[in-house]
Amino acid sequence: MRDPKVTPTPQRLIGFPTLDEAVEAQLICLTAPLDEVRRFVESLRPDVMSGRVRVITPEHPQPPTEGPTAWTEQRRTKLA
Repeated sequence: MRDPKVTPTPQRLIGFPTLDEAVEAQLICLTAPLDEVRRFVESLRPDVMSGRVRVITPEHPQPPTEGPTAWTEQRRTKLA
């Protein structure tokens, strides 16, 4: 996805260049102890600084909820 839209909108999105990396990151973030998650996120710093991993901060995040999350491609329209 080039311009993802997530409902509810999280505080931050992390974009990985491959699906395998995204799946691994999700597994770590959802199942590992908090200290391990913090070390993992810190280890991403060089890739974020180089632009290989993207950090996206939405303009209007929503509070966390329980239940389903919807992912869609946000469409951009040109104004005349």
